[in-house]
Amino acid sequence: MRSVICALLVILACDMAARRRAVRTLPAATWNAALTATATGHVTIAGKSIASSTRLHATWTAPGTIDHYVLIATETAGGPPLTFTASTSPFDLTNLESGTEYRISIRACLDAACVSSINSDASTVATTAEEYWQIRGSGSSFSTAERLVSDGNTKPFAIRWDNGTTQLYYDPNVAGEKGIKIATSSDPLTGFTPISGFGFRRGDAVGRMGIGPATFQVVPLTTRLGGQTRMFWEAAGTDQRARIYSRDSVDGWTGRDFHSGASTICLETDLAAGGACAAEMLIGTQGDAVNGNPKIQQARQFKLGLPLLDSSTWDETPGTFMIVTGHLSDPACSATFFNATYAVWNGTQWNVQYAPNGCPKLIAAVQAPMPVHVGGTRYKLYFNHNRESNGLGGHKPLKLLYADGAATGDALLVEFEDWETADRMRELRVLWPSGVELTDVEKSQFDDYQVWMPTRDPALQVMYSNMTCPNNACGAPFIGSALLVNP
Repeated sequence: MRSVICALLVILACDMAARRRAVRTLPAATWNAALTATATGHVTIAGKSIASSTRLHATWTAPGTIDHYVLIATETAGGPPLTFTASTSPFDLTNLESGTEYRISIRACLDAACVSSINSDASTVATTAEEYWQIRGSGSSFSTAERLVSDGNTKPFAIRWDNGTTQLYYDPNVAGEKGIKIATSSDPLTGFTPISGFGFRRGDAVGRMGIGPATFQVVPLTTRLGGQTRMFWEAAGTDQRARIYSRDSVDGWTGRDFHSGASTICLETDLAAGGACAAEMLIGTQGDAVNGNPKIQQARQFKLGLPLLDSSTWDETPGTFMIVTGHLSDPACSATFFNATYAVWNGTQWNVQYAPNGCPKLIAAVQAPMPVHVGGTRYKLYFNHNRESNGLGGHKPLKLLYADGAATGDALLVEFEDWETADRMRELRVLWPSGVELTDVEKSQFDDYQVWMPTRDPALQVMYSNMTCPNNACGAPFIGSALLVNP
């Protein structure tokens, strides 16, 4: 028996010694990474150094031999974390939000699956730069800015096909062609050549049907849906209430002819029910029997949120969102005239989203919203910040908000609750061609704009916009362009 006990004691002693050796070989729980993050991607304009609005440069010291690193960037104001994988230091964190403070942490993974890892003993904080846009042209005035299309007046919107052709839709300044005209270009930065004989015409006040196009958006549909081009537009009815309508092209992705007959131009009378360009009303107002929406007096400047970095066409995916500038009939819902309301496509119709108090879900003081896909279910939203109670006053500088589908609910959908609240809005800087910065009053001249990435590369971000001097001091509005100088 003594020999058995001695044997067991020897085995136990050996096991304890092995465990002590194993403990000694385990990595430390943390390491002094000396993690830093700084601004990067600087450009110099008119003597001013401007850092990237979406990147931060991270550096750290290695703890020894590891497989890879995982860096996590979280907005200090809250929001879903962004995760990055790096093989070595230094490393650039990309696709961040502009003008945003991030807390960044790092851990070193000892294996490919990161089952075993070491955390840094400290995180670091860094802030991205605000977005800077520069108007194309010369000098320091709208009067010397480049005109995107010779007869352009307002409301530009372009689509680009995979063959490199870009087609611009716009409201021209020629009285007989007011509505929607078309121009084309092989290079969306050098300007467009107008094409007559196509598009939509808006009638005059006498005998007007009230469904002629004002602001609009052009959306190519997938081949599954016939490969058509869908025109969405806003128009005020005979009751002076604006609603959202749509009409599909009859020439597929060419997207110029929306008339079912011999004509290639849709007159306003053609848009009525039974007409050659019969329009479908998508979002109505309070009291409308079809697609009506309580407490919405007008549904105006709008845009669909489409994942354009993934596809240039829309397949009518349920959950697609549309942000609509809403004028509300109940002053208890909002103290401002302009409000961003939210509609979601359920596969059959657009449903405006409502809060428990019966008011439309909204972000107050948002006019002319323009959502831009930045990857996955993440978007940024450009808009005029118009806080006037009656919509007048002309002080509506450009601002910016962000959304991430991972923030709430279904991570695959961008729901209203995924958008930041108004107190998070970022500043937007705009420069003249000379490099001098515009004032808020001058920035307020931007309206009905499109912000897009023509090549689906975030390195090239373009804005087309109505432009004019305050009080039209340099003539009627024209269509100009600007580039994001610090993506």
